Amino acid sequence: MNRYDSGLKYDSGVRWDEPGAPDQPTFTPKLKHHTKTYRMNDKQRNQVQRLLRVEGFCEDQATAFTNTPAKPGDAKFTAARAGIVALVPQITGQQAIQAGGGFGQASVDQEVERQELVELLRTVNRTAGAIAEDNADPGLMDRFRMPHGNNDMELAARGDAFADAIEELNLAAAFTAHGYEGDVVQNLRDEAADVREAETAQGGALSTQAGATASLPSLLRAGRNMVKCLDAVIHNRFRNNPGVLGAWKTASHVTATPSGGAAPPAPPAPPAPPV
Repeated sequence: MNRYDSGLKYDSGVRWDEPGAPDQPTFTPKLKHHTKTYRMNDKQRNQVQRLLRVEGFCEDQATAFTNTPAKPGDAKFTAARAGIVALVPQITGQQAIQAGGGFGQASVDQEVERQELVELLRTVNRTAGAIAEDNADPGLMDRFRMPHGNNDMELAARGDAFADAIEELNLAAAFTAHGYEGDVVQNLRDEAADVREAETAQGGALSTQAGATASLPSLLRAGRNMVKCLDAVIHNRFRNNPGVLGAWKTASHVTATPSGGAAPPAPPAPPAPPV
């Protein structure tokens, strides 16, 4: 029986006997992109740079606040400095998660697994069409239709459905007779499982990256409060020392980022005279 005489419906409603009918369905899955990139913005980056400068300033001036007996402001300075020293690694750690590329890697892996499953579904769909011709069984193709969308869970479900149909209809030998090498049922189940795992991995990577971004505002807010505390202590302790106050002004200033590019380098701090 010639396939164009059978009137079989191939894939999503396309008849083989229609003029210009395609040999196989066209199905091109697309990588799902998320519009939110979960990256630190310029304002946040500038605040991190300020904390790094303040940390360096506090290290330089630490000896001025280790007095015996203690002077007013020593305890506040020490506590705020310790807080910044502990805070900076937390913030940079979240930055590393953002920039680590985990979500991008998971997305690429997901696309690869999706493509492999789609190609296998096409192979099974095509072979099932040949088996239906041999058996003069047009209804067989209702068990082996390609999915209409590119949803990963739908693709995985269709892979399992194809495997179930081959088992229920005892078609494994017919697939082998038509040149399929390997265990078609197991291959379908394995590819479907790989797609599900890739979907889970991508979701986990996105959640991790989004969590890092969500944690930054509170960390930066804590840093601003510590800098505000230090600002009062520094100005009180060094009110008669313009050199140190100048260095502090540079260290504690949040540099604005021009709209056309990256933030310019901060001007060098004037040398602080010994205390």
